[in-house]
Amino acid sequence: VKQGLKGTLAKTRTERVEMPVTSVETKNGLGAGDAFGGAICHGLLSGWSLEKTIFAASTAGAIVSSRLECSTAMPTEPELLELMRARRDEVAPGLTDL
Repeated sequence: VKQGLKGTLAKTRTERVEMPVTSVETKNGLGAGDAFGGAICHGLLSGWSLEKTIFAASTAGAIVSSRLECSTAMPTEPELLELMRARRDEVAPGLTDL
């Protein structure tokens, strides 16, 4: 569940993850939701933990919203992981598998 400035809530039968936002300077919000959804799919297909998947989705949306483009603004996995590592301590301090 995307919750705007409150971040993201995700649940399974056994887990609950509340992820704060990955803060960036927003230039254009178009495509941020597509990046979020694409990162969810990528995380699920890659076998990532729920926490890592939601962190990736939030970060991917943030990256796209910080750019002027839309479809050409989608991050690569290395770019996504680089920003996740840079923001891990403030957003997901318990996450170790980056």
